Amino acid sequence: IEATKQSEETYRFKFEYDIENLSDWVEFQNQLQSVNLLQQYSPTSFTYNKVEGYIDFLGNGEKFILLLSQNKIKAVDLGPYYKISIDD
Repeated sequence: IEATKQSEETYRFKFEYDIENLSDWVEFQNQLQSVNLLQQYSPTSFTYNKVEGYIDFLGNGEKFILLLSQNKIKAVDLGPYYKISIDD
């Protein structure tokens, strides 16, 4: 229970998400909207094969990875950003 408890502090996580087409981004947005403790997300860069942005989250990096995984989203901490993918 402690692992999924809401934090008082908001953490901002940079992310990178590979896409093949716009529907990949739409699918990712739909998955993100179901994540508890997520305050907001915003893309900062779109290219033909990648979206970069940030996610504001009410919890630390461990909670972030755990709650994303519960929503079939894989997040790998690569230091300055998280590499995000959808688990099929």
